[in-house]
Parts: sequence; C-alpha cells; structure tokens
Amino acid sequence: MRRRLVSRLPLEDGHAYLDFERSASDRELLLHAALDAGLQPSSVFDLTEALTGRPWVCTGPPEIRVVARELLGAADRVAYRPSNGVHACAR
Repeated sequence: MRRRLVSRLPLEDGHAYLDFERSASDRELLLHAALDAGLQPSSVFDLTEALTGRPWVCTGPPEIRVVARELLGAADRVAYRPSNGVHACAR
C-alpha cells in the first residue's frame, strides 16, 4: 500500500517523497506504541481524526506530535491516579 501511495506523489524536487516517508514512519511508530499500550488501531485512527481534524493517512509530524502528547497525558493520568479504588468524583 505504501509503495502505491508513494508512486502517486510528484517528485519534482524530492521533498514530497521524503516528507511522505517521514510521516508514514512517524505514523507507524505512533501506532506501534499505541498498540503496545493496549489500544486498537481503529481507536488510534479515530482519536487522530478527532484531535487533528485530518484522516490518519494525511497526518504529518505536527499532528502526530499532538496525538502522541495527548496519549502520553492520558497514560500519565491513569498511572498517577489515586490507587485507593475510589475515583475523586465519587467522594
């Protein structure tokens, strides 16, 4: 699939190809990290679109950073919440 997309890009100056490859690599890294954290691919795609307003395949490094930051923030909130079994809003 990746090769088919790359072959459609204009390569006048070579920058479009490099940007696409970097974005694809960044998306792949983010997806692997999210899968390792237990998320489903469809959840990552939906979250990306909700946060950035762009489809997964159209996201570049700036959008991927936004999604990665939000995922890390959510993971931190889960990791550092009180462990006494009662959520703060239930008190």
